[in-house]
Amino acid sequence: MLRTSLLISLIALSLLGLFSPAVAPKTGLIVIGGEYTIQPGETRSGDVLLIFATVNLAQGGVVTGNLHLFGSRLEVTGQVEGQIEAYGSNVSLLPSAQVQGTVNTLFSLRELPLLPAILLAIS
Repeated sequence: MLRTSLLISLIALSLLGLFSPAVAPKTGLIVIGGEYTIQPGETRSGDVLLIFATVNLAQGGVVTGNLHLFGSRLEVTGQVEGQIEAYGSNVSLLPSAQVQGTVNTLFSLRELPLLPAILLAIS
């Protein structure tokens, strides 16, 4: 029951943030559930929003904005030109990772549920 309440709360918070004027205009990629890799040589402009997803930012991959994680897993070997904001998420920075901003975590979970993938690329 507690797990269901936590899941519903995180989804509600993430959706509120999604429509917030501070986040929505800059969001370039939204990943909900599933697994996604930002490949070497790939550049993602704007902020990236991850909701219950597993994302790998490969070496040579670049995110020009901030990364916002809600109940997600992130492994970084590439470059983040903004900051990483993680809520109930697991963030791994490997030796080749370059993060120009700060990394902020609220709390970290090791075993996170994976949902079916939904990928929204907003231009």
